[in-house]
Amino acid sequence: MVARSQSSGIYAGQRDASWLACPRHDGGGRASYTGVRFHVCVEHPAKGGSWSACGIAFLLGPEEEAESVPAWSRCRRNGCRQLYARADQAARDRC
Repeated sequence: MVARSQSSGIYAGQRDASWLACPRHDGGGRASYTGVRFHVCVEHPAKGGSWSACGIAFLLGPEEEAESVPAWSRCRRNGCRQLYARADQAARDRC
């Protein structure tokens, strides 16, 4: 893990999918990839707690630096995608 003094300050976490009957599926037989993707965590003052930048609720909280999350495991929705790009740019600027 990157030391906080060198970090971009952008963190990622996973969605809590334990409320689904089968956390890897959405109940309709389709695979639920939003539970296994890493979402960028943002604080939502009006709703309280950690939410994802793309709007998905029930995040387990920040788990790791956003730039250290592999590309295949990242959320590709608009809000998360933009903040992942910002975290990657900050990591390149530090080098």
